[in-house]
Amino acid sequence: MRMLTIPSTPSDWRSPQNTRSDLRKLLRQDGLLEMNGTSPKPDPDLWRRQLEELIRRLNQMQVPEQVRAERGEIIAALRKLLDRTIQQKENGHGA
Repeated sequence: MRMLTIPSTPSDWRSPQNTRSDLRKLLRQDGLLEMNGTSPKPDPDLWRRQLEELIRRLNQMQVPEQVRAERGEIIAALRKLLDRTIQQKENGHGA
């Protein structure tokens, strides 16, 4: 959790603009706001690790019997995406 101290003196007429700027900088640092209107290029290795972790967590999740097939389909789709990502990297195309 972060805290942002906001100045509030009557003579500081630019306070709202400065606060907005500071908040945007913090959000960009945390990856919650795009850099100057453009999406940063995702790190293929980080993305692959995140996919692997998501697959692992879905496998560990306890779900009702009636939705296990759907979970399996989601996991299969994620594995297919992961395999395609690994294949593209091996072929030198990146993610």
